[in-house]
Amino acid sequence: MKTLPLKKLTTTLILCLLLSSCGAPLRIKQRVEVSPSELSHTAQSSEMETRAEVLDEDQSLSLFDANLLIAGVIAVRVSVKNSSNSQLDVESLSFRLVDKDNRNYKQIKPDKAFNKTLSYYGIRVYNYASGQEAKQRFISHSLNRKEKIEPDGVRQGLLFFEHKKEEKQPANLKLEIASRKTKKQLSVLLD
Repeated sequence: MKTLPLKKLTTTLILCLLLSSCGAPLRIKQRVEVSPSELSHTAQSSEMETRAEVLDEDQSLSLFDANLLIAGVIAVRVSVKNSSNSQLDVESLSFRLVDKDNRNYKQIKPDKAFNKTLSYYGIRVYNYASGQEAKQRFISHSLNRKEKIEPDGVRQGLLFFEHKKEEKQPANLKLEIASRKTKKQLSVLLD
């Protein structure tokens, strides 16, 4: 009878140690701005200049400690420069990713991209505070669409698109940008 409380105590201590020792689910780096000139694919109109590139595996691993593409997420680094004389409303822009077969990839919110990545890697148990910090760092890499861009201003960040893991790897991607206000469209070839 005396061993039962000891077993419960031991089990409880082991469980507490395991749960408290779990760190962040992913080691995500702080947001880093790259020079727009490093983004080799570009397109421009009288309203804006857009530069973009798909994050490759090495960049993804370096930033997020995870290969987003095999997790079903395509990350596209975008730089938008306002070439007009008035503010550019980034929220009025829609972004669409298509491949050579005209297959669309659905844009997803950064928190969904984070959750898809955790799910792929089977990460379920982690310290809540560390998990929230990792999620906020992940989200901080995304393109801020809430604030307008001043004339000659530049905004940079990542856009996330869903890729079904069972489908073949995307090739010959094109990022299409459309302004809902001016009805102008712009395409950036990414391959």
